[in-house]
Amino acid sequence: MGSITKTSYGIDCKRMGSLYASALVSNASAKVEALPELQKHPKYIKLHDAEKQAVQGIICRMAGSMLLAAGYKSELVNQIMDGK
Repeated sequence: MGSITKTSYGIDCKRMGSLYASALVSNASAKVEALPELQKHPKYIKLHDAEKQAVQGIICRMAGSMLLAAGYKSELVNQIMDGK
């Protein structure tokens, strides 16, 4: 697995990861592709499906890392992330 990058395809994945982590705290079944900020991002809109999936994966991993750093139990984070 490659390293997690802060920016991918011109999208600030760290910021999106933070937004997604917040969404997951409110709703554990939140979907990364449903983030309004991501859906409206002009560079994201132009990506092909495979590229969108790659960006979504990066955002998910960043959100998971942020949740772990915030003190959420790894079992809970893994359970949530496995559903993505």
